[in-house]
Amino acid sequence: MSNTGLSDAVAMKLVSETPHLRWLDVSLNSGLSDEFVGFLANNCPHLQWLSLAYCSNVTKKGVFELLEHCENLSFLNLRRTPIGLKFESFCYYIIIIY
Repeated sequence: MSNTGLSDAVAMKLVSETPHLRWLDVSLNSGLSDEFVGFLANNCPHLQWLSLAYCSNVTKKGVFELLEHCENLSFLNLRRTPIGLKFESFCYYIIIIY
């Protein structure tokens, strides 16, 4: 779903139809925000790989919620988000690209 112009509502609808989601690339979707990331955190317990690169409306609030709830997450791409290097010290167990 990279670079598709998704909104939070549309992305949440698509994700809700895939309850065992493990891998998701929503890079380059500036319409996505913490609302969508929070939805992932609370509805995708099996998520292991996520790219939020260039999602300019995702903040540390959404990412903290994701890290709190998605225990299986092992890869998180935050390249060119407002978060940048701020999470490096919190995520020693996750491969983070920024």
